[in-house]
Amino acid sequence: MKRIVFFIILAIILMIVFISCMSPAEPPRYTVIFNLDGGHLNDRPHSLSLFVTHGDSINRYNNIPDNPQKEFYIFGGWFTAKNGFGNEITADTRIFSNVTAYAKWILE
Repeated sequence: MKRIVFFIILAIILMIVFISCMSPAEPPRYTVIFNLDGGHLNDRPHSLSLFVTHGDSINRYNNIPDNPQKEFYIFGGWFTAKNGFGNEITADTRIFSNVTAYAKWILE
């Protein structure tokens, strides 16, 4: 009987040590692609990418790109679909998957 109790206590101690030694999993990181849709930002055409940890806002690690330029157009924000359709993406938007944000352009 004493042997069984000893092995049960030993097994519990080993499980506690094993569990405490396991490192917590890193939260996933997602890519947010800002598609400039014909515009440019600081002489960078096409798009740029940011990496955001699951559930964090874009602004926590990086600033959302602002003031991209396109000849004859005014920048109208970032959206999940082209031409200002879909959901607006702001610095406070929380990210839970990979996202492409498209620049909305308004003709001057």
